[in-house]
Amino acid sequence: MVLNGHLTATYPYAITPERQQQFFISDPFINFDNKVFAHKDSALEFNQVSDLKGLTYCLLLGYAGYEVLRPLHETDDINVVTTDSIEGCFKLLLHKRIHFIVEDSRVCRILLHQSLGADAGQITILDK
Repeated sequence: MVLNGHLTATYPYAITPERQQQFFISDPFINFDNKVFAHKDSALEFNQVSDLKGLTYCLLLGYAGYEVLRPLHETDDINVVTTDSIEGCFKLLLHKRIHFIVEDSRVCRILLHQSLGADAGQITILDK
């Protein structure tokens, strides 16, 4: 909608080379505190990006992904499942169909409880 002039601004989008050519990218007005979330029973330990090699994560449909994971994508060392909602990602994680989610910690804490209710405690942040 921004490209066709119906909107003058949008957020939050990852900065990609394509977007830099199409849009004016301003300085950030909000900073995200992205964390890796996993099922509490997961044996996954996250200390560096290479710990995620060979795993599957959920990404919202249409999202560009995370720059820090790009090297794993370029070598096909990570798998992506897409959904049209963060609730879908949480449910995949709850049922152990994916290994992790990357999301802003504040957003995730709020939406996690709205999406999973009493089961929200099954999901944990893997601190780096």
